[in-house]
Amino acid sequence: GISVEYPTNAIGARYRQIMQDDGLDIDNLKHKMREYTMTGDYRKLMGKPEEVEWEILQYQNPKADLQATDMDVLKGKTSESIRADADAEWEAAQKKADDDNDTSTANEADGASAPRRGLRLGFTLKSSQYATMCLRELLKEHSHQAQWGAAPPGA
Repeated sequence: GISVEYPTNAIGARYRQIMQDDGLDIDNLKHKMREYTMTGDYRKLMGKPEEVEWEILQYQNPKADLQATDMDVLKGKTSESIRADADAEWEAAQKKADDDNDTSTANEADGASAPRRGLRLGFTLKSSQYATMCLRELLKEHSHQAQWGAAPPGA
């Protein structure tokens, strides 16, 4: 793009040749019609997230929201109240199921009433930096493996 400073070595010559093969002039990427201008610049190879914060969440209902939505906030609810309400509903449903089936010891044995933990992360990234890549690096999980549920290498 027009903001790129191409190298003056063999790599720069290769860039020039590739663009010439495609009918582009590396020295004339700006067009009088703005829509046709070849914009672009280099991206940074690495970046550091800013304003990083984290919180470990305790909850029981595996199907509940852990974070208040914008609509919840407008209604005066907090993330804590959302989780507390969901956990109360979950505990009531578990108690009813236990009473109906008299299987309280079975539910405790399989961990149905065991508290769960979650992690809430917050951070700010600069332009052209992506949260999915940041999380992948934090979790050390490859995106394609997470998407398809594949086992990590060597597992």
